[in-house]
Amino acid sequence: MTDRNEPLAVDDALALLAASRRRALIGSLMDADDPRIHVDDLIDDLIDDLSADPRISVDDRDRFCTELYHRHLPKLCSEGVIDFDRDAGVVRYRSDPTVEDLAEFLAEELER
Repeated sequence: MTDRNEPLAVDDALALLAASRRRALIGSLMDADDPRIHVDDLIDDLIDDLSADPRISVDDRDRFCTELYHRHLPKLCSEGVIDFDRDAGVVRYRSDPTVEDLAEFLAEELER
């Protein structure tokens, strides 16, 4: 993973992690073997997780893809957590200890 020069402030990291879709996205990026992942592979991974929930419809999955491109990826990019090359369709995760620690904490707490 490529590390950020300076970790995000706790409040900024919490704001990023407030959205469940971004938590799932960051979790997938943290678990990936390579810090660079094609956005289609990332979507497939996230859709697989969504498909496990019987309450999620095809329209919900389509809406998620749209939100990913237009809301979640740009937000993570603006905070420096990822680099997103739209032309190549590649997301590069930039490791951030504050984001990772909070993401892991929230995942554990929300599983309870």
